[in-house]
Formats: sequence, C-alpha cells, structure tokens
Amino acid sequence: MKYLVLSLLAISLVFTSCEDKEKTDLMAQYDTLLNQRDSIMTHHENFVEMHESLSAAHKKLSQQLEGMTINDSTVLEKLARHEAIFAEHEANMKGHASLKDSHKDLKSNFMDGTMSKDAMKAQIDEMKEQHGTMMNHHDKMMREHEAIKEEHEEIMKNLNSYGTKDES
Repeated sequence: MKYLVLSLLAISLVFTSCEDKEKTDLMAQYDTLLNQRDSIMTHHENFVEMHESLSAAHKKLSQQLEGMTINDSTVLEKLARHEAIFAEHEANMKGHASLKDSHKDLKSNFMDGTMSKDAMKAQIDEMKEQHGTMMNHHDKMMREHEAIKEEHEEIMKNLNSYGTKDES
C-alpha cells in the first residue's frame, strides 16, 4: 500500500512538473507576442501620424480644387476614392487600437496562473492571427498611401491645366 501511495505521488509530481513547464513555455510565447505587439503598435503609431498628414494634405488639395472648372472627370473620382480609402484605414486603425487594449487585458489572466493551458494556447493562437492581420493591414494601407501620394502629386502637377475658379 505504501508503494502504491508513493508511486501515485511520484506520478502526480511528474505530471505537475510537465504541466508547469508547458505553462511556462506558453507564458514565454505570450511574452514574445507582447514584444511583437509592441513593435507592431510602434509601427501602427507611425502609420497613424502618416495617415493624419496625408489626410490633411488631401483635404487641402480638395479645398484648392473646390470651385474650379475641372475638365478631367477622373480627378474628382480619384478624390472620392481617396476619401473612401481614408475611411477604411480609420476603421482598421480603431480596430487595431482595440486589439492592443484586449492584449493588455489578457496579461493579468496569463500571469495570475488561473488560465488553463488550453485557454492559453487558444489565446496565443488568436494573438498570432491578429498580429498577422494587423501586419497585412499595415502593408496594404502603406501601399494605398503611396498610391494616393502619387495621385496627389499628379493632380498638383496638372492643377494649372484644370482651369480657373468659377467666377459665379
């Protein structure tokens, strides 16, 4: 009987130490993801600044063109498309900010040891997916910003050929 109790105790210690090691590994993965998130959010904050600057330049250009007789109908179409892109970017950026906050909220659950290892794995997998989505959004938005900048430059270059302000 003594041997049975000692054997069961030894087996439970082995399982407990394995589970503790697995939870420690999961916590390390989580810490790595938090560092990655910090890097993504730094990139995000830089993007927000760039977005605000480009959006302000877009508004200024739109105001300059207001009241002008524009012979090239594609100019107004481009400006309208830019505004739709800006709205999409702003929605993405709001979503990114809420993801950042939700990741911070998870930290206490990870660190207090109450979260099961299956829940930890699920959260880590979800964070990886969210990080991938955020990075894809940033890449796409950067490409769109570059295209908008080029179109703005083209419009500005041709500004004199669009006509003069209406003298109504």
